Amino acid sequence: QKVNAGEKLAETLTISEHGGEVRFGEDLVVENVKFEGKNIKKIVQGKEITIVIASLSPENATFEQTKKEQLWTVNKTGEKYIVKAPVDTPVENGMIIAELVDDDCAVTSSGEIRYIDVEVDENQIITKPGAVVFIPEEIHQISKDSSLKMVDNGTFVTAGTEVVKDVYCHIDGIVEFKEYNDTYGHHNGDKYLILVAQTLLASLRKEDSACRMGGDEFAAMLFFDKDTTELQMKERAQQIFDKVNMTIKATEGGTGISMGVVIAEPEATFNQMYEASDKALYQAKKNGRGKMIFS
Repeated sequence: QKVNAGEKLAETLTISEHGGEVRFGEDLVVENVKFEGKNIKKIVQGKEITIVIASLSPENATFEQTKKEQLWTVNKTGEKYIVKAPVDTPVENGMIIAELVDDDCAVTSSGEIRYIDVEVDENQIITKPGAVVFIPEEIHQISKDSSLKMVDNGTFVTAGTEVVKDVYCHIDGIVEFKEYNDTYGHHNGDKYLILVAQTLLASLRKEDSACRMGGDEFAAMLFFDKDTTELQMKERAQQIFDKVNMTIKATEGGTGISMGVVIAEPEATFNQMYEASDKALYQAKKNGRGKMIFS
């Protein structure tokens, strides 16, 4: 077939499944051109086109951007919601975009939460109501000689009692000392450390790095793009903490982990970051097992 210069030889059609508002990405370059007698928009650079098929703007709430997170506050009731999907975040049907901040269910100490008859779906939405039981428990992870114990195993103590040299309890209760290697053997102690290392490495991306600092302490360094928000960084750290903590707690003799996190400031040195994260780790240990503290 004979063709002339400028004739269309082929075309690709992109047909939307739903109606909505078309938005071009920032990297998309569009030119207005005339083709076959019609004025059309020609894409000369970029590929991403977004079609917004639904929009949610609560008229009874105000939006607030803090240094750490984005909040919706309901004007009439004062209820606050943490926005889990920041502006321009692609979402899927059924995805949680905000979570209620409920201070009425706050606890005053560390411990274990157990759910009775509560059922949730894959999105952690409650499908069957039940009861939430909180069992107060305070656990300190220490690397000190047993001779530094200030009380005996099985002793009932009150809040503020020094149980190990320079380590004080925060709640009333019975003291139980659990020395991992003496209970499960040094071989299992080594297996425990190996499991921590393996789980930590499996939680990281290829651009991240991790190492063992000594004893039972590990360190990880995460790298992010410049446009990554502080909230997204904290959520990533929380994901790593949850994965390692749940894995360790599921093993025989596993007591969970404590984690200190610091977000690097411009021009911050490694030593400054390490010192800040170490202080956060100390605070996490002081608060009991299963805690993550941001510096």
